Amino acid sequence: TTSSSAIKVGLDLKPASISLKLGLPDYKSEKVELNSLLAGKKVVILTVPGAFTPGCSKSHLPSFVNSFDAFKSKGVDSIICTATNDAHVMRFWGADQNCGDKVMMLSDDSGALVDFMGMAKQEATMKRSQRYTMVVDDGVITGWFPGVGTD
Repeated sequence: TTSSSAIKVGLDLKPASISLKLGLPDYKSEKVELNSLLAGKKVVILTVPGAFTPGCSKSHLPSFVNSFDAFKSKGVDSIICTATNDAHVMRFWGADQNCGDKVMMLSDDSGALVDFMGMAKQEATMKRSQRYTMVVDDGVITGWFPGVGTD
């Protein structure tokens, strides 16, 4: 685990061995190893406090969906959105936001990623993440953008 003040360009995510979940039809889910999604690729990861929250639904996630082509033109291989909601909520939120093949919606329901990043915040009903975006090149953070605002 690292504290949010220690987050910086150059942090290697590979040692973390973080598992996330992908929601599938028929209310099934599949465990996905973050390292497998990052290996040899340039990936943008946006982490939000929660699916279907006002700010995340109105502007944050749509800005990434709408900027997909611009990201691709800058060499980004994929965009991943995570939140601590379960995999099915993430799947349905992605459908509601027309993410299609542009943004992969993954659940961090165990809090493994937010804990490793030191970005967890406990709320009355569940652990959530603070908002942040990072650019990751072959598992190493090359851009770190902590969020502002609340949902």
